[in-house]
Amino acid sequence: MLKFKKVLPFGEDLGLPRSEAYRGGAANTICDDVCIVIGAVAPTPKISDKANKLIKGRKLTELTENSSILKQAGEAAADDSLPINDIRGSAEYRRDIIKVITQRAIIKALVRANKYRKH
Repeated sequence: MLKFKKVLPFGEDLGLPRSEAYRGGAANTICDDVCIVIGAVAPTPKISDKANKLIKGRKLTELTENSSILKQAGEAAADDSLPINDIRGSAEYRRDIIKVITQRAIIKALVRANKYRKH
């Protein structure tokens, strides 16, 4: 069962940075399948390979709010981004916000996967 979570900082404005996370393998305690996609921080939505590599294979207990692994994943997603300056925000702002949004998306994907596992 696929579990996606789109996290937007301010409603549904498509020009603002976003991050979506998928976590597969809900039946175990290891994050064995992950896909983090970042949007509005590159010319097209982009898979964050660096963040995916950091998360894949981790124990779910390591992926807690404010954990160093999540912070590293946010940094990795920002590193993978190619933002521009425009009317909605500077490239620096987009990099900063994608760090936080990526962490939130990962947590939300884990919560959804745990709910699915309990059913």
